[in-house]
Amino acid sequence: MTVTMRVLSLFRSALPLPARLLAGFALLLGMLASSLPARALNASDLLPPEKAFPAQVTRAGNTLTITFDVADGYYLYRDRLHFSSEPAGLVGNPQLPAGKVKQDRFFGAQTIYHGKTVVTLPLKPGAPSSFTLNANLQGCATAKHLLPALHAQAESRPAFDATRAG
Repeated sequence: MTVTMRVLSLFRSALPLPARLLAGFALLLGMLASSLPARALNASDLLPPEKAFPAQVTRAGNTLTITFDVADGYYLYRDRLHFSSEPAGLVGNPQLPAGKVKQDRFFGAQTIYHGKTVVTLPLKPGAPSSFTLNANLQGCATAKHLLPALHAQAESRPAFDATRAG
């Protein structure tokens, strides 16, 4: 509303019509330019989620360690990290690092992770040596482009258990 009033006030000024039109056009261009990102993004400029948030999973006894290597220019949402297993019920609540609080344009105040991020995930006593870990996660490019949610799976096999390595 105030922007519209400012544009209208230019047309009511004592300036000659060409100057008023030029000033109105310049104001309109300024408003449009300020609403655009600093650099337009193409989808091809962005990494796919599996490359923006690659992860390695290791197992030591009844603990899984998931190490995300968040790519430069991206961040991962803490509240959008969820883990489950197949068969169900093998994983406990994740131990997540503190992270950094960011005011996100999509979700408001969010805790986010940059770079190397380590999540510890306890396994229920008696968890088999072979099972599937499901990870659901979502992140964003720092250029303010929300990436689609990613569902990833990792297979746990007996050789995967660091405590059994000889």
